[in-house]
Amino acid sequence: SLGALSATAVAKTDWVGDAAPDEWFKFTVGAPSSVSLNLSGLVNSATLTLLDANGGQINYASGNASATGGLLANLAAGTYYAKINAGSDTPFTLTASATALPNAAGQTLAAATALAAPTATVASVSDWVGAAAPNDYYTFTLASAATVNLQLASTLDTLTLYDASGAEIASASPGSGYPLLTNALAAGTYYVKVNGSSNGAYTLSSWTGAATVGTSSASDTAGNTLAAANATTFGALTSTAKTVAGWVSATDTDDYYKFTVTGPATVALSLSGVSATAYLNLYNAAGDSIRSDYAYSTTPGSLVANLATGTYYVDVNNYYGSTGYSLSASATALPNAAGTTLAIATSLGALSSTAVTKSDWVGA
Repeated sequence: SLGALSATAVAKTDWVGDAAPDEWFKFTVGAPSSVSLNLSGLVNSATLTLLDANGGQINYASGNASATGGLLANLAAGTYYAKINAGSDTPFTLTASATALPNAAGQTLAAATALAAPTATVASVSDWVGAAAPNDYYTFTLASAATVNLQLASTLDTLTLYDASGAEIASASPGSGYPLLTNALAAGTYYVKVNGSSNGAYTLSSWTGAATVGTSSASDTAGNTLAAANATTFGALTSTAKTVAGWVSATDTDDYYKFTVTGPATVALSLSGVSATAYLNLYNAAGDSIRSDYAYSTTPGSLVANLATGTYYVDVNNYYGSTGYSLSASATALPNAAGTTLAIATSLGALSSTAVTKSDWVGA
């Protein structure tokens, strides 16, 4: 037994090989946790396998004299097993630790976390879902009828709205943009579920009110070409969303806006309030398409992209019919604590048997 794992690593040294090809270890985690297993000190090849309480394989890794074998898994509370297997004699050291995963939201409808009733001011709550805890439930109560908007800052998870009896009202699945629900609701109690099997964080935002849209081309402030794009409406994006009301039609087919990001950021664009079908496009400074999405009268268009520092353009196109629209844009800075070159490498310090862990991201 490795006992109940914690953030303080526990290490066991033994051997495995011809006379005893399998070595088994048992451990528990008391709450949803990120569990790290590492196999080192090998002189021959060996395999490390993680199994659930019923012996079902969760993950595996291999190691040898020149490379350690390690694996990381987000696990629910429970009992687990680690098996080390080798056909040739080899010593080994198995190191194991578990870091509790934050999860404040209720895991069932009955245990839903209470949210304040949505207002015209955007309110947000952040958490995570994944294999160890795939469902997060929230609840709110409306004192009077209102149009309620719910948006999930995640492209991995599904957002679902239920009535007081648990019957589904609407659902938005992950795609190229953030899932967004806009529903006219009567006074009463409602539930929201965030569901996902891919381990990751999300932010759930709520607010009330229908989108303010343009009514004719007379009030249109956008440029009709990339070169003539409106550069003042959005400017340098921040985490506070900026919104513009516009109009596109057969005689005014495209509305272009220009914006900048001042550091690596997750940029979110939302096109709502349309009465026909519109097309939302994101371009880089050279005019190359990065991403696009459709907006319908029943479903807003939504784009999210991790962008480097620079200049970008967004275009609203009248794909079918004349329509007013509401376009919003925001940018959330991406954390990046690690050095991005050899010369400015982030230090892990002097390593010891106590594991040190760093979290960050890489991408375009």
